[in-house]
Amino acid sequence: MDSRDGIVRAIACFGSAKKLAKAIGFSQGAVSRAKKWGYATAEMATCIEVATNGDVTRLMLRPDVFAPQPRLIKHSWNRKPRKESRRFGNGGPPPSVRKDSPRRFA
Repeated sequence: MDSRDGIVRAIACFGSAKKLAKAIGFSQGAVSRAKKWGYATAEMATCIEVATNGDVTRLMLRPDVFAPQPRLIKHSWNRKPRKESRRFGNGGPPPSVRKDSPRRFA
């Protein structure tokens, strides 16, 4: 279903673009432009969904904005910690680089 079809369906529910515009609080020109361009603003889509009692959903009007969000994937920070570093042997930087090292450079 195209978003233009959703706008046409919403207009059909109210009988005219002017009546739909009055019900959702937008101008008749804004509704006609949405029909002509084929998409409504996100605010208009939400208002149309409320005004039509869910007969025309905001997902029908703006699938790019109101599409279901994908599931989150597990990232590397959720995994077990790696084994100790081979480079330094004990898993940390050498003593001269550590912050708690007694050596200080002038």
